[in-house]
Amino acid sequence: MRLRSISKNRPYENMNITGVKGLTDAEISTLKALGAVEDGKM
Repeated sequence: MRLRSISKNRPYENMNITGVKGLTDAEISTLKALGAVEDGKM
């Protein structure tokens, strides 16, 4: 029997959003939940 691990789909993994403009706090929080980072914090 072979087991596979399931990984979450994180389409914005490691996308740097430092200094992004035009997004609400909620949108920034969502991007972070999807893997985006600020100031290179991973």
